[in-house]
Amino acid sequence: MTPSGKNFIFTFTKNLKMFEIEFFTLYGLTVGFNYSNDDLLGIDEEKDFKHTIQVFIGIFGFNINWYIDK
Repeated sequence: MTPSGKNFIFTFTKNLKMFEIEFFTLYGLTVGFNYSNDDLLGIDEEKDFKHTIQVFIGIFGFNINWYIDK
């Protein structure tokens, strides 16, 4: 049995420590999406676990970062 979306949202908000959004401009035109986390980057911190989603649209981009407990 697969978990429902409600369980994921509840678990996500329960473990969420901090949330931030950063806006930035790009040099050139692009469209894209990028995901990264501390495991993929090889960062081993004891306190928080960081996830990042980057979205690029035209000459603008933004990062969505959230931190959870390890």
